[in-house]
Parts: sequence; C-alpha cells; structure tokens
Amino acid sequence: MRKRHLVGLSFPTSYEVSAGLLARAFLPRKEGNYLAQIATRQSTSYFPTLMSVFAQIESRLLQCAAAQQAVLTQNREGMSVRFGFEERRIDWQQDGINRAIIIQPDFLATGVDTTKWNFRAVAWQGSGHKKRTAGHDFATSLAFEVIEGRIESLLAEACAYLQAIRASDLQPLPYMRGQ
Repeated sequence: MRKRHLVGLSFPTSYEVSAGLLARAFLPRKEGNYLAQIATRQSTSYFPTLMSVFAQIESRLLQCAAAQQAVLTQNREGMSVRFGFEERRIDWQQDGINRAIIIQPDFLATGVDTTKWNFRAVAWQGSGHKKRTAGHDFATSLAFEVIEGRIESLLAEACAYLQAIRASDLQPLPYMRGQ
C-alpha cells in the first residue's frame, strides 16, 4: 500500500503503522533500555503531515530498520518542529552496543541549513562521562537529492560499518580522553 496524499497531506501506510506497533510490542521495557525508550515514542506519524523530504526513501529506511530489528524514528522530539527540520534515525542494540544511522541537515551556529544533509553512523556504550563512541560520516553537507540517489549504498555501508563495531573499537568522547 502506498502513502495517500491529499492536498500536500500524507497519511501513514499500514506497513508504517505496523512497524511502529511491532517495535512497541516486542522490545523489552526495562528501565534504562535505550531501544525501549525510543519504541515508546511516536516512531511513525499517525497524523497528517506536510509532504516529507524523505517520501522517496521512507520505505527503504523501514526495510533497513526491519532487517536490523531496529526502530525507525522520525524527527527529534521537541526539536524538529521548533527549528523547522526533519531527520530520520534507525536505532538498535547489538552485543550491548547502541548503534544508529542518522540522516539530518547541517547544524550551524546560526541555525539549521536544510539545503545540506549528512548521513552518519554512530555506536556508543555508557552515558555521561563514561560514554564511549565510534562514528563515521558517510556523506557530509550534500544536497538531499544526492543522499536520496545513493541511499542503497549508504545504508549498506553504514550497516556493515556498525555490524563490525566491537566494544574495543569504542573510544571516550574527545573532551573526556584526558580524564
């Protein structure tokens, strides 16, 4: 089933709603469980929204999330609407490591530049001063159409990178390395 569009409004497909409900139903809800926290947030839009810049790649992102047994989230809670940008994240845990693929616009000191986009893969363990991370930018400051055109290869590369990450690959945050 395809998204139905009506005068610039977009309604979720049954597949998108099912993906969100499945994520909520099957992820454990232990306190401190990162994926459970994400799954309890709205991972798909149940209300009409303006046409998304992600419309052409949304189904591919959902497929990738399903393959990783991950959660696909749309937009950052409280931030995206306030600052006028969209983003997508695919989050999952594997071997005790949090992993994410993030597609978001450039963040500048003067605001958000939605003409330039980034495709990034990150992995981390811990939080605060004990947080250890690894990450790689697969696309930086590119027009969204470029990322859209390369989405298959970007997702494949990011998944392979994140699958290969081990705890020994994670490093303290740069500002914490001397401590």
